[in-house]
Amino acid sequence: MVAFKEEFPYLKAETGQLFEFDRGWLREAITRAANDAGYPSWWLTDHVTESIAFYLRLRNDESFIAF
Repeated sequence: MVAFKEEFPYLKAETGQLFEFDRGWLREAITRAANDAGYPSWWLTDHVTESIAFYLRLRNDESFIAF
C-alpha cells in the first residue's frame, strides 16, 4: 500500500498489519488511557488528538509509520 501525499501515512503494527489513521479511534484510546490514569474528563484529549494528527500529516513523505 502507498499513502498519497495529501493523506495520512498508514500505521504499521508489530505484526506487519497496516491500519488507516482514524481520529475517532485515537481519541477513544487517549480517553481510555486518561481514565485508567485517574483523569476521567481530561481536558487535553482533543488537543493531543489533533496534535498527533497534525504530526502524522507532516510525515506524509513516508508510506507508513511503525507503532
